[in-house]
Amino acid sequence: MRLCQFGSAYVDTPKGDLDADGEVTDYDTHVIVNSQAYPWGTTEQYPAMVDSDKNHMDNTAHEYAECSSRGYCDRLLGTCVCDFGYSGSACQRAECPYVNEKLCNGHGTCQTKRELAKADHSNLYELWDADITMGCQCDSGYYGAACELKTCKQGYDPIYQDAESSVRYSNWTVAIVLQSEEHYIYGNYSMVFTDIHGASWSTKAISYGASCLAVIKALEAIPNYVIPYGSVKCTMWDDYHNIPASDEPIKIYSGYNPFFGIKYQLAFPSNPGALKPLKLDMYLDGKRPTLFTTETTGSTLQTFVYPNGFQGEHYEYFTEKCVGVDLTLLLESETAIASEYAYFGGLTSLETRLLQKCLGEADLFPDSYSGSSTVEGEAYTWDYGDIYNPHLVRLVDRTDPFEIITDMCNRTTDENLNGTNWVDASISAFDGGRDSKRGRACSPGIAPPGFLAVVYYDSTLDRFVLMTRPAKDYSESTTFAIWTTTGTVQMVSDEAMVYSSPNYTDIYSNTLYTTNTTAAFHSGDSDFYQGNIECEVNAENRHGAFTCLEKGDQVFFLDTVRADTNPEYLNIYTIDKLGVALGTVPTTNFPSHMESYYEGSVRNFITVDSGITSLFDRSNGTVSGRAYKFSPPEGYRYVSECSNRGLCDTQTGLCSCFYSWTGDDCATVNNFANVEDS
Repeated sequence: MRLCQFGSAYVDTPKGDLDADGEVTDYDTHVIVNSQAYPWGTTEQYPAMVDSDKNHMDNTAHEYAECSSRGYCDRLLGTCVCDFGYSGSACQRAECPYVNEKLCNGHGTCQTKRELAKADHSNLYELWDADITMGCQCDSGYYGAACELKTCKQGYDPIYQDAESSVRYSNWTVAIVLQSEEHYIYGNYSMVFTDIHGASWSTKAISYGASCLAVIKALEAIPNYVIPYGSVKCTMWDDYHNIPASDEPIKIYSGYNPFFGIKYQLAFPSNPGALKPLKLDMYLDGKRPTLFTTETTGSTLQTFVYPNGFQGEHYEYFTEKCVGVDLTLLLESETAIASEYAYFGGLTSLETRLLQKCLGEADLFPDSYSGSSTVEGEAYTWDYGDIYNPHLVRLVDRTDPFEIITDMCNRTTDENLNGTNWVDASISAFDGGRDSKRGRACSPGIAPPGFLAVVYYDSTLDRFVLMTRPAKDYSESTTFAIWTTTGTVQMVSDEAMVYSSPNYTDIYSNTLYTTNTTAAFHSGDSDFYQGNIECEVNAENRHGAFTCLEKGDQVFFLDTVRADTNPEYLNIYTIDKLGVALGTVPTTNFPSHMESYYEGSVRNFITVDSGITSLFDRSNGTVSGRAYKFSPPEGYRYVSECSNRGLCDTQTGLCSCFYSWTGDDCATVNNFANVEDS
């Protein structure tokens, strides 16, 4: 009789009465010592895991077992006969599935758990089966354990849209800059657009400094109608250094940034859903760059890509309209003791009570509330909210879309201008070279996308105070509809502040860092709380944490003291990665503004899905940056396969539309679409 190979057991099992003494002994008692299979003996109950010094180990599993407990041993041949789905000499490998004799259905690659984790934003998976449990990494447009299912085209639910239930779509800023005023950028690059299925599409080469029309044409020329013709909107600045503060979320210095170059703002209203950020490919000739600067002592060329507060989404979480409430946005100027801030205006007594009722709960404790009243014969309670649990709302500009004038225009505007050199002399010379100065303007013709705002009621001021600053973009007479959510916002911890890298080249990075805010929870060098707020390390209620963060959570970041440093429009980010990065203190001299960045051997980091439009600068004493977690309700998915107006055939990837709906995404109503020939 022969033995088979051993591997880590997928399931630990008791072996039973091996020595046939009529008793199953405990896990500390070893039997059948000097047997062929177990020369050191084994246990009859669940195995006792020990280290090399024979010390018992708690919370462990996966003892070595013949054929890894996923097959049986052929004693004549000494080889394992593996269960279905397992392979290897010890049945130690969990295989990827086959469909029609094709691995991963021929529409994916078979990878280990370690490889799958690395492909997901370089995350780590280092458990016992990191290199033996396999899974399919599906091609775009396919999903399922074996990549056996095909996705259908997705679209906006046409029933959802009206003048105030406006859809939100991706709106990105792309900047190409350097840090030298004496030098310039030249060459070409490609923009990489990622569609709703995760497929990446590269444009043809775009020359540096190309007009909006040239960029739009390059994007809309991507094959397969990935970006519909005439849909991309664009505006451009050709003097990045002098872009005014109202047009740039982060200003490193008062009034300007130390960069020179160009910036585009690009929107994709006909590409629904939450999309990945645009990317720039500056290596169109293999590994050789195709975008250059004239600098001779080292290039400072870099790019920024970040969302502008109008992000694409699949779900509508703000489903409760405050009926009967029209409000305005007002701005309170900075004083010697308080920063500039925005607040709600234009509210009558009735509208105020309707708004209070609509806001409702700010936290998860309905039995605890700040105020109560009655409106229209109905009693209600509500929370004021505060910097720890503010309200999150969606505001929609109620201006007639045909009365709005903007320079965020599609190709039609550029084609009508036909290269005219007309200049609007009323615009400041230091406008950053914005397109509107050259007469490029249009009317959107559709309801503007709503934006999110963070608000709480300050009883001392008797005002609904905003922690963001959208009022800077609107007149005091512009009215807004307001929508609320049953989701909640929670500051993660007041003991952990977020801060940015002080490297100028890292602005609009997708990574922030955290550290301890106060001397609290410092019980000694051995238990020094360093501001980590991820759940694996610092769970809720530990070290003063109100909650904690995990991969996939929705978060945003705000300064709780200086509202004037917060972005005008709020971006909500999804966490891609949390961890602790090893850091080293440089041995050479470094600028004083970077001293607080080097904290020793470790630095907690949070990496999100897009560039962050806030700057939390520790070097100037800013310690009031905080992370906020948004816990959304179930919501309504208004971007969906077949636009919620049909069913997806997952074998063909084609939509079967409901009666009177047609189109490849079922988004078009046609009362004759399903009429059969008589």
